[in-house]
Amino acid sequence: MGGGAGQGAGAELQTVFFEGECRGHIIAEARGSQGFGYDPFFVPEGYDQTFAELGDEVKNRLSHRAKAVASLREWFQHERRSSYRGPSLKSKC
Repeated sequence: MGGGAGQGAGAELQTVFFEGECRGHIIAEARGSQGFGYDPFFVPEGYDQTFAELGDEVKNRLSHRAKAVASLREWFQHERRSSYRGPSLKSKC
């Protein structure tokens, strides 16, 4: 994976994709009142409740989106460390 974070002018930019996965199963009848879309029908692996029953705190920790964002955060922190060149010697008055 490559990207343009922290690179100087003229550097080639690349698109970087981040994926997340949340395993589970779909149930036939909706359960729960929280969330939206498929939340009342999706039971994440290791749980007996749907996302709509578990609530936002648990859902946001388990969801594929949360995992993709965690990968983005990790990549970005790595990019910042690897492209850091020390403090700037320029100052604006």
